[in-house]
Amino acid sequence: MPGIRLFFMQMRRVFVNPSFWVATAIFVAALFVNSMVELNEYATVTIVVEKAELTAQVLVIGVLPCAAFALSFSREREEGALQFYYMRVGVPGYVFIKYVAVILSGFFVVFTGYAVFTCLLALVYPFSGGLATLTSCYSSLLDGGHYIGYVLCFAVNFSLSGSIFAGLAMWMSMYLKEKYAPVVLPYVIYMMLQFVSQIAGVPPVFLPSSWMLTYFDLGTPMFSIAMKLAMTCAVHMAGVLASISQAERSVRNA
Repeated sequence: MPGIRLFFMQMRRVFVNPSFWVATAIFVAALFVNSMVELNEYATVTIVVEKAELTAQVLVIGVLPCAAFALSFSREREEGALQFYYMRVGVPGYVFIKYVAVILSGFFVVFTGYAVFTCLLALVYPFSGGLATLTSCYSSLLDGGHYIGYVLCFAVNFSLSGSIFAGLAMWMSMYLKEKYAPVVLPYVIYMMLQFVSQIAGVPPVFLPSSWMLTYFDLGTPMFSIAMKLAMTCAVHMAGVLASISQAERSVRNA
């Protein structure tokens, strides 16, 4: 089917794109810089990973996943390639395929970064042996000896955040002709939502810092991951519908 072939072509473009690997490398470097103080003789992989929540994480997770592939739609528009893709699978079909490829690129920048970071740490430090120093909904995994699951929960949560920011960048690129503005706008949107939510007295668990950036703390790993996934899917559903609508409007007005 043309749609499936086009999707795999888009995903191939994600992983052969130098921007993806540069963004991933910068993310790994940021994790190491932020966790430098924890790299001592008492360090374990799990403790270092939990402490690697970036002090400037909104800039790193909010920008690097966007830079990986989210601007490809704008480049295709500049090159006049969109009409060719629209003819193959239709406007809604292509925008949906592109949006999914973009959010997956944002997810995998962060997830690959965490995987590389964890593997490099494991070459030097023991994987387990410490107790959780960060009390969270995932602490029970570490206390129960599920060390890989503990690290995986952090990686998945931040990777979903990366997909949200990448999706927002794709969404913004549907409206803006400026080449690099969509990379910065998701960060601006996050900061505005966070400020307004705090002023409005939104409960901490539902602040944008929870569903856009870090994780919901609902007491158990399963419920916390499920809520983060549900909120991420809701944002992406709104983003893809708005992107399709704008693309169809642009085609009609062309």
